[in-house]
Order: sequence, then structure tokens, then C-alpha cells
Amino acid sequence: MKFNRLVTFGDSFTYGQDMPDNERTWNRPSKHAWPAVVGKKLDIHDVLNVALPGASNKYIANTVLDFEFKKHDLVLILWSWHNRYHIFDNRKIYGQKIGTWNTRNNKTAEMYYRYLYNEADSIKQSLIYINHTSDYLKYKKIKNFHGLLDEDIRRTAETCSWNRTEFLPFRVNLVDYASDGLHPGKESHVQIARQMWINMKGQLRD
Repeated sequence: MKFNRLVTFGDSFTYGQDMPDNERTWNRPSKHAWPAVVGKKLDIHDVLNVALPGASNKYIANTVLDFEFKKHDLVLILWSWHNRYHIFDNRKIYGQKIGTWNTRNNKTAEMYYRYLYNEADSIKQSLIYINHTSDYLKYKKIKNFHGLLDEDIRRTAETCSWNRTEFLPFRVNLVDYASDGLHPGKESHVQIARQMWINMKGQLRD
């Protein structure tokens, strides 16, 4: 099948945070991030990177469900860590992102982790979001592949009787870093793209 467009969803690891072309500004996804590299490998010139730094799996799922897909789109999702949360707020363009990084200066995040967060519950919630999203894409007849950053989700999925989502088997291993010293650098994005491509290329004829 010939795909006209590659659409990718995820968090900062998909966005390409703090790469040379968006360092400290985060005003656009990086052209060095793995989605652009996969697009070149697949000879797809129209690559739309819809990732958001700090995104939770709840946010990623909602972004997929709200997206207007076209015929012959190919969708790749690199799901985030389970211990993030999101509160949608019409007063803010991206709502409220809740992560362990902002508990000191965000009272909502502090209260969430103090009174609501539970690891097992958080992992199951992520799997629910992921499975619903996967089912939706199958219903829309959109070819899709799923990668994971979070090994806790992977381990739970392997023993969860109702999990229906097949995850690409590769693990994200960073070989270099962006300017912040935390996110993938150029070579790491190349490696992520290579693993994505290797593990899905045999299924692209379906």
C-alpha cells in the first residue's frame, strides 16, 4: 500500500525537544526527530508530527481521536509514561499537563500525586487509553503502529487478558542527548526511527 501521509503522536521524545532547530523555543517539532527520519525511509514526503512535550497518554489518545485523518494515512504512536496525567481546560490551549517534573510549582500536580495517583491504577488507565485508540484506528481503517517508552505498561500488557494492542518490540535506548541532557539527540532519533522501520516494514503491505 502506498501511504500519502505519515502522522505521528507522542510526547517530547516524538516532538524532538531541545534539538538544534527548536532549542529552548519549542515552537515547532524538530526536523531531526524520528518521525521525519521514518518519513524519509518510507519515501513519504508529507510528515505531520502532532506530538506535544509533556503529553500524557490521556492527552495523546484524545489528540488521535480528535484528529481528521485522510485516506492512505499511516499513523505511528510512541506512547508516553503512565505516571503523567492531563486535565482538559477550555481556558488553556493545551489544558493542564501533570507530571512529576512540576509538583513543586503546580498545586494541582502536587495534589494529584498526593491524593489520587496510584501506580497500578495509572498503568491500567494508560492501557485503556491505548486500546481504545487502537480500536478506533482499526475502525477508521487507518494503518497504525504503536511503540512504548514505558516498560511498566509493556509488562502489564503482556499479562493483561483484555489487551488487544500489539506493540512494536523495540526499546528506546539513548545513545546521545539533546542540549538539555535529558532528551534524545540526533543519533538517538535515528536509532528510534530505524527500530520503528525495521519492526513495521514487513506489515506495510497489508
